[in-house]
Amino acid sequence: MEHPYTLIRYITDQSKGISIRARVNMLWHVPINPHSLISDGLHLILMDAMGDSIEATVKGPHVHFFLRTLHEGSVYEFSAFSVVKYLENYRATNHPYKLEFQFSTIFHEVTCAAFPCWSLNNNSVDDVSVFKNKSTHLMGLFFFSL
Repeated sequence: MEHPYTLIRYITDQSKGISIRARVNMLWHVPINPHSLISDGLHLILMDAMGDSIEATVKGPHVHFFLRTLHEGSVYEFSAFSVVKYLENYRATNHPYKLEFQFSTIFHEVTCAAFPCWSLNNNSVDDVSVFKNKSTHLMGLFFFSL
């Protein structure tokens, strides 16, 4: 019998003892200052098989373990994490909550073909202009020349 995984769209701060299966779409860490090797934490964008995304963070001394072990593009099963309301001013996903991984978080890589290769929302310039000064979501820009 397959393990029941919670879809990202159903995660709330009331979610306890859940497991998710997700692809690591992006993984990054930011040094506290440009001359420091110390990071403010590890940030991940996780996407499930339905294409829904949520941000996850790792703080403190566990950053290096997760950074060495997790790889962008790979699919993992995650459990034993906390779910908190996303309170920062700017966010990388539109999910109202984020995951916080701790030392006790359990994860392992799985092979799963059911996942989309990427999670992009394509919007026209007119759609994006509606968000002007109203959205706190980070948007990526692609520049190219012909």
